[in-house]
Amino acid sequence: MKCNKKKIFGELFSYFICLIIMWYIAETLLNSKEIIHSVHQSIIRCISVLIPSLFGLMVISDLIIRTGIYQKISILFYPISRFIFRLPYPLFFVFLLGNIAGYPIGIKLLTQLVEKNSIDKKTAERMSLFCFNSGPAFVIGTVGIAIFSSVKIGLIIYMSCLIANIICGIICGLVSKYTYNHEDTKVTLSAENLVLSVQSSGKSMLMVCLMVVFSSKTIRLLDCVHIFAGLSEKTEILVFSLLEITNITTLTSSYKLIPVITFLVGFGGICVLLQLTAICKNKFSILKFVLIRIPISLLASIISYLFIIYLPIAEYCMENYYYTDKSSNTNVFSIICLICMIIIIFFRKKTSNSD
Repeated sequence: MKCNKKKIFGELFSYFICLIIMWYIAETLLNSKEIIHSVHQSIIRCISVLIPSLFGLMVISDLIIRTGIYQKISILFYPISRFIFRLPYPLFFVFLLGNIAGYPIGIKLLTQLVEKNSIDKKTAERMSLFCFNSGPAFVIGTVGIAIFSSVKIGLIIYMSCLIANIICGIICGLVSKYTYNHEDTKVTLSAENLVLSVQSSGKSMLMVCLMVVFSSKTIRLLDCVHIFAGLSEKTEILVFSLLEITNITTLTSSYKLIPVITFLVGFGGICVLLQLTAICKNKFSILKFVLIRIPISLLASIISYLFIIYLPIAEYCMENYYYTDKSSNTNVFSIICLICMIIIIFFRKKTSNSD
């Protein structure tokens, strides 16, 4: 009986997917002018924002892992890795690049290490939680300047996400153990490794850009059928940004939205998560990553709120920022503690299940 129900559900789901595909094709033909404009804009974003900020770093990071240089770099940070993050020192390089180079880099490096059998699946899953961040080139140079015409505001958003990742990394080190297969890897610099790194990074970069273009086209189709009717312009852009993060650069300046923007930057958007699914090649679970990434992004949002209130560098924007009663600040710290507890409970439950 259960098999029949499962089979019927599978058939119905298949028909539903067919209907979605038919609708997608029909709307593409009916709204070709809007679609062409949207695809054109997304390609421009890829050429002007994504490729310049990501491709070079993707090649370098891939080359560093492929040649074994990452172990030599990581040893410089041994005290921080060993005593603060409780992380095997060769893996600290992944944390560094994951928070500097841009969204897919950290996951890509972890996938490479799993493929080389340097780390196991659980270690990759845990590290993915805090080795995921937008690069400063995008947040500070693009989001900060495009939205607020301010490098300082971009720095606040980036540092909020980084601090949230550091807190998550410290908690993960306290409640779980990492495995790393230490091996005396010789540094092997060669033209072949460079070519392989360029090829691998080129494939990943192409996939990232194609996902951005496809997501932009889908968003425009949904907009054409008035899915977002009734939303204000800023709310609509925020929804678009949740689906594809580069849309956030079209937002107009609003200091009230800094915590919201920080959450979106910390989360990355649906398009980025789909990219990660393709990059990780089912080497570890992205679903667990998404579930824990939400409270981490919320923590980053709260940190940005505290920055805006207390840091002198942000005082110039306070006249446009909505103040809440200072007595509510205790609630903010309570939320931070709650988020930390969620992460601790999650990993303790996983540890007890594995035992």
